[in-house]
Amino acid sequence: MMTCENGKIALDCMEDELPDLIVSDVMMPEVDGLELCAKIKSNDATNHIPFILLTAKTSETHQLSGLSIGADVYISKPFSFQILKLNIKNLLKAQEVLREKFSQRIVLEPTNQAITTPEEKFINKLMNIIDEKIDDSYFDVNELVKEIGMSRAALYKKVQTLTNFSVADLIKQMRLKKAAHLLKTTSYNVSEITYMVGFNHRKYFSKEFKKQYDMSPSEFVKANRNI
Repeated sequence: MMTCENGKIALDCMEDELPDLIVSDVMMPEVDGLELCAKIKSNDATNHIPFILLTAKTSETHQLSGLSIGADVYISKPFSFQILKLNIKNLLKAQEVLREKFSQRIVLEPTNQAITTPEEKFINKLMNIIDEKIDDSYFDVNELVKEIGMSRAALYKKVQTLTNFSVADLIKQMRLKKAAHLLKTTSYNVSEITYMVGFNHRKYFSKEFKKQYDMSPSEFVKANRNI
């Protein structure tokens, strides 16, 4: 657990380490809770982090101010620690559900779901970048960091939090999913598809494909190709 005296120190700390959840008082020197929340929720690297605001200000106007800038929960003082713990538990549980959703979306065939939340927009942007570079065997974590425009540490933490994959595994999963799609829907052979999805060696591609789909690429073609 990381404790910071005010919002400015918290922002400085988050340059090195991103928390799983933030609980903040509204009243703080230098950078108060509302400003901290606004900065967290307006930054692509941190807007997925659940944010709880604590305040002695109980008016509806103040609560609306907190929620309008992206706070996930607004709790008025004095408050029950049990209520705080339950809110923390619920927010972390919601993140688990989101993580499962995104990990399934990456592994399975794409769907036509509406993209509305910042998390969905980020994952969609990430998947589009990888898809555009899918045939480039030199496209790796370093290249993705450059393309996405955030620090390596922030990208690692956000991808792990949202998908349960490392960044390298995310790229590999996308390559394998594309390979499965091509094996099912085109007449390209396994060797051609190996290079089309950015693998340099057929043997390694076949090994990773079998780990994911429980059958070799050739077996997958026989079971799924409809052309």
